[in-house]
Amino acid sequence: MPVFKRPHFKRLLELAKKGRIAPLYLFLGDPKVAQELSRDLVSTLSSQGLLTEEIDLFHKEDYRPLVTALSAPSLLGRKILLVKGIEKIPSPQAQEICNLLRRAKNSHSLILLLEELPAKHPLLLFAEKEAVLIPLKKAHKASDFLQYEIPEMLANLGKKMDRRTGELLLELVGDDLAALRQEVEKLALYVEPRTLITPEDVKAVVSPRPEQAPFQLIDTLFSDGPERALGLLKQLVEQGTSYLVFVSILATFFKRLWLFQYVLKQKPGLGEVRYPLFKTEIQKALKEIWPERTPKLLSVHPYVLYRLLGPAKLIPEGRVLNTLIKLAEIDLLLKSRPVSAPDLFYRLFWEIKGF
Repeated sequence: MPVFKRPHFKRLLELAKKGRIAPLYLFLGDPKVAQELSRDLVSTLSSQGLLTEEIDLFHKEDYRPLVTALSAPSLLGRKILLVKGIEKIPSPQAQEICNLLRRAKNSHSLILLLEELPAKHPLLLFAEKEAVLIPLKKAHKASDFLQYEIPEMLANLGKKMDRRTGELLLELVGDDLAALRQEVEKLALYVEPRTLITPEDVKAVVSPRPEQAPFQLIDTLFSDGPERALGLLKQLVEQGTSYLVFVSILATFFKRLWLFQYVLKQKPGLGEVRYPLFKTEIQKALKEIWPERTPKLLSVHPYVLYRLLGPAKLIPEGRVLNTLIKLAEIDLLLKSRPVSAPDLFYRLFWEIKGF
């Protein structure tokens, strides 16, 4: 069982449950995905009654703790060694590790997480021919998380969600796997005893990233009013982002919105197309309007600009500029005197809505 790509990782876990355990599991590529998958592998092996030990070498070049662990007899059955912190393993030391694994293949298994290795590296060759290699690409599409990571996290908790709900979750949390796992676990507890997680559950429970806050605040402001928008802002502040930081976040948002509204004036048809076509057309439009260099605020993922279509229609250009002036005033007030930040933002939300 040499190479298990991401789509076949479940098969690897099934083999482990049946006692087919390799001397080496080499995760090669994206460190965050490797950490999540290795966690599932260790959990599966531990559930079989196998002993597990974590060795963190803290990026040192001294591999003696690992050599010692592989050389020591395992008196209580197979031992699983999960090694973190190795940046580069020189070939001589790697060859020694491979030799130890061959001798101890019935008593020890090594789980190793590395971002890259040379093509002819001993560990890579050993994993391909005598053990298990799990190659993990470093660049991910949203579809990867929707197809593998999120469903597997949910399945482990006995929960489900449809694709639309998964897209909303990913939009709010991003591709940080640790944050995704944390939010999925929160959702699982929130919906008990239900199995299906809905978009409403996600909106009620999931903490959006600070950079997503403007979209959430504007959506809440226009759908539920200034009071609910202020409540959301307070919730985000309680999670550790200060009001001053939100002044900066909102200022960036409205500057980008003002530039995007200018683009829509030049290319009004952009506001009427669906996202697959928008991705192509927005790049063409930016190059036509700014042939030498696109403004930095618009040099972002096309989906960020696509999401601005809603606010661009809801908030007139003059109100966008007035909001930027008000944000500058709030910034000065918060830095110069004791004032109520919630009161300042509450008045700002009313002005953004047009009252």
